[in-house]
Amino acid sequence: SWQSRLTYSGVSSWSSKFTMSVKINSDDPTRVLVGMPFLNTVFLFTIDGTTLTLASYVDHGQSVGFGKGVTWLTDSQAAILVSTYSLDYTTWYSSQIYVYTSLNDTDLPSSPSAIIPNTQQPLPSTINSILLRIISTPESVVVLDAAGGALIILSEAAGYYGSTDTTNAPVAASMPVVSHSTTCIGGTYKSDVGIHPCKLCSSGTKNLGTTAGISCTNCSSDSFCPLGAVYEINSTLLISLSQAYSYPRSPEMTNFEDVLLNNMFSMGSTMSCLIVSPIFWSLILTFIFILILLIMASLGWCVQPSKRDRYRAAMKTVFQKTDLVGEGELWAGGIASIAVVLITIMAYTFSISYMNQYPAEKTQGSRFSCDSTLRNAKFESSLQALAVPVPDDEQTIFDLLNDQNFTLQLDFINTAASCMTFSISEVTDVSTTALTNSSCNNINGTLHTTVKLPEHAIVLQAVISDIQLIGGLRIGLLGSGTQKDTFTLQELNFLQTFYSPSSETLAQIVTIDMALTKVINETDPLFGDTSDFAGIWYPTFTYSLSEMFISSDYYLTSANLTSTTITIDITETSYYIKNIQSPIAKEPEIIFRTLLFAFLCLEICAMAFLICRLLIMPLINKIYMRFTGHPIVPFKPEHDKESNHQHH
Repeated sequence: SWQSRLTYSGVSSWSSKFTMSVKINSDDPTRVLVGMPFLNTVFLFTIDGTTLTLASYVDHGQSVGFGKGVTWLTDSQAAILVSTYSLDYTTWYSSQIYVYTSLNDTDLPSSPSAIIPNTQQPLPSTINSILLRIISTPESVVVLDAAGGALIILSEAAGYYGSTDTTNAPVAASMPVVSHSTTCIGGTYKSDVGIHPCKLCSSGTKNLGTTAGISCTNCSSDSFCPLGAVYEINSTLLISLSQAYSYPRSPEMTNFEDVLLNNMFSMGSTMSCLIVSPIFWSLILTFIFILILLIMASLGWCVQPSKRDRYRAAMKTVFQKTDLVGEGELWAGGIASIAVVLITIMAYTFSISYMNQYPAEKTQGSRFSCDSTLRNAKFESSLQALAVPVPDDEQTIFDLLNDQNFTLQLDFINTAASCMTFSISEVTDVSTTALTNSSCNNINGTLHTTVKLPEHAIVLQAVISDIQLIGGLRIGLLGSGTQKDTFTLQELNFLQTFYSPSSETLAQIVTIDMALTKVINETDPLFGDTSDFAGIWYPTFTYSLSEMFISSDYYLTSANLTSTTITIDITETSYYIKNIQSPIAKEPEIIFRTLLFAFLCLEICAMAFLICRLLIMPLINKIYMRFTGHPIVPFKPEHDKESNHQHH
């Protein structure tokens, strides 16, 4: 390392930077700690008789000052004073005490078990931040600062730690400042004796903090027990509540003619599709007609010829009377006409049902079609700049959105923090204004708070003035809805939950940005000319989970604040979302297109019969004559034959 190239050159004159710190372990005199701050290194030597052996060493960072003071606390615990200076030893940066709780005979760990000051053991205000010396007594530590002040951190039993927070001290602060015994806070434990703080309960365990926490108890597998958990929290509290949804896309067919033809001439494979298929019922009707014809044809075997001809003539007359295709000339046209009428009735039934499938959000499944998602609606979505003036017919919904009152909901999940320690303020460039809580309570480990906001765009700073741990956050906005003519301001009620997927604990400084976007939903009318408008706010959160949550090692070595601060920056985007829903077809178009469809069916049948009469039947007749020698004799009842004979 770069420290290995440093030397004690210039030691001919005295300088504090060349001082060394040496401490022999009183419980095991064979082990010696030597701190050389100019080399930024602490050495562990072992003594075997008259032989001094270097067992291990550890260096620190890109500066000097590591090892300004060293001391043993117990056989396996030690403390190192780290006063960080610039390389030329002219600029002081910081002072900390590294505490090691699990030392062995041969190695110095590269990372300490804890660092003082920390969240549980802050530096008292009466102690100068420049620390010069440390000594042990033997398990406790005395720290001397640059102003002559002294801080005594007493060794505490398992389940307790030596708190240096003078604001919560049982006696008034004096000099020297002496730590006071404090039970491990909720979510932490301490299983050994020492000056070090309590550790965080690992993920999946908890400690209420009501008694001395020697260990943590297991949580149920389906509960929310992150690092430093106080309670078993129901995992349903982690579910976010969103009012945003993906605006539908227009269907592939946005022309009513296409929709009508596709549904009239399709036949699905399921029973529900067959029931609503006109083709299916036309085939059923055709089958019935064929069955009737077969019955009539079989009458010759069991009925006298005179009666047979009379029955056949009556049937022919009935079909000719219903012939719309051949204008009463073709008995087969009557069969086709009945099928056309059936299809037309089903087409009008479909069209009326389809027309009423609007607007989409007020309809249920389409039982009149094989496609249950069929709606008489098409959609359009776009972004509009707020810099562009809003049309007059839309101004009202914008005014309703701008005037909506917001209530912030802020929940601290899995914490022992109380309402007495919570405060929230509005922060501007020139001042900080305290806001009054609308409500606050802590139920089963969740601190629930609400506060009315004076405006939409605002910077909020919520503070928990306590060292209690927090497992997660839940932030939301509430706002009442209202109705004004055809303009609807929707109720605002969304919640966003923040928690660590790797089950870490909340950091002491958290920043969350919330950008609000106006969403305008316009619904064109099915009847008339007046559109309906609905408005709501959509939030977008910007945050970093890796910065919001910290690990157990970070908590013990880097977290040193006595409060948790949540900064929420609420802004409005410079654009809004415009969604438009309009009917694919209105009533006049549906009536007209369905009528055209009925005529189309008649024309198709007429064309089919014309082709059959002029092309197919002559061809069949010619083939029949070639094999039989005479043409096909069309069926004529006996009374027709007699009338023709008398006429001749």
